[in-house]
Amino acid sequence: MNIKLLQFTNGDVIIGEYNYDVVKNPFLLTYHVHKEEDGPVLSMVPYALFAVNHSINVNPSNVIWKADPNIYMIEDYKVAVDRVHNPPSETTE
Repeated sequence: MNIKLLQFTNGDVIIGEYNYDVVKNPFLLTYHVHKEEDGPVLSMVPYALFAVNHSINVNPSNVIWKADPNIYMIEDYKVAVDRVHNPPSETTE
């Protein structure tokens, strides 16, 4: 799995399985502040949840930079992808 961070010219930063001009299972990175936390919190939101094969084509001219995420982001990404592909079953009482 070749997981990369990419920033687009519109400011969006995504993480996903990068293969040339295709990103599979992309997630948008969002930053927000919680009163309970000491600093900003990073969240991952599905970027193309309803796209076929959960993939998007990327125009290289729209990418400002790409980088390797740290190991903690990779682990969080894998958990997020698993939740999208294998949502928890709902139980009824």
